Amino acid sequence: SIILSTGAAYVPLDENLPDERLSFMIQDAVTGCLIVSDDTQERAKKLAGDGITLFNISGILKEDIGTLTELTFTPGTIASILYTSGSTGIPKGVKITTGAVLNYTSFHLKKIPLLPGDVCALYASIGFDVSMEVLFSVLSSGACMDIVPEEKKLDIHALNRHFVEHGVTQAHLPAQMARLFIREIADTSLRDLVIGGEKLGRVRVDRDYRITDTYGPTEAC
Repeated sequence: SIILSTGAAYVPLDENLPDERLSFMIQDAVTGCLIVSDDTQERAKKLAGDGITLFNISGILKEDIGTLTELTFTPGTIASILYTSGSTGIPKGVKITTGAVLNYTSFHLKKIPLLPGDVCALYASIGFDVSMEVLFSVLSSGACMDIVPEEKKLDIHALNRHFVEHGVTQAHLPAQMARLFIREIADTSLRDLVIGGEKLGRVRVDRDYRITDTYGPTEAC
């Protein structure tokens, strides 16, 4: 939010990617600043090269930074640059405008509402476009975001226990994991299960939570 309010654009970097891939993205996007933490600072120094500022965000949680109540955006500015998987060659950065993000988020919240008090789980990597869907829906609605721990992502029952323990009301899962979740899990805290990434296929199990099949935040923007 702070980045966008300044008129700058952000490029999400997944720390699980190899150095070569991250270095390419940093240089290709003509990055001016890298936001790092205590855990990533040393690696970022090696990747950044000359002329790139490193800003360590770890200490910000110790400060009284107040409450952000309003953001001013210019619709035509670039909000984010999301990189493709690169499966067909060199990854390509897709420029997403602020107007597209606001339009997409507004439509998404009309179809799959989030309210203050709701908790939305971020399952996807920060570098995947679904993270944008979750981040901006949470920011726009006043809901809370829960970041799913890596060690619970591939165990459906552990994942659901995490949802219940943290009061998660909405989760966005890739189709393969969603199929398993729907088949195995009936008793959950979820009100909405949002699915994307690939074709879901037919689902024949009745559940108390609502299932919404979506696809392509980047393409939609």
